[in-house]
Amino acid sequence: MLISYFRRYVDSSWGWDPAAKQEELFHTYSRFILARNQDVITNDTTNEAGQRPIIAYVMFRFDREEDEDVAYCYELQVCKDMRRSGLGRFLMHQLQSISTRWHMEKVMLTVFKRALG
Repeated sequence: MLISYFRRYVDSSWGWDPAAKQEELFHTYSRFILARNQDVITNDTTNEAGQRPIIAYVMFRFDREEDEDVAYCYELQVCKDMRRSGLGRFLMHQLQSISTRWHMEKVMLTVFKRALG
């Protein structure tokens, strides 16, 4: 998941800035929706804390954009094996539901011109 993500940034006009990305991800206002593998839990499928591996996530913030309250989706990542399964759509629906509940006027995001599959 992270390798293809990194390549997108390197190939983009923005370039890769690890310090800026870390600041963005760990910003006080950043929020995450995580999807974890639902397979049977074994020692082989859990991390050190006994949690299932993350297979997708959305990182977002509530913000103001052009005088509107918005939920801004900074990232949507889905592991390669789960792509085209509807998981990304499901996560975006969850973000939309959260945004509606918090009275956001819209959900916004930026898309790379070249999306690597």
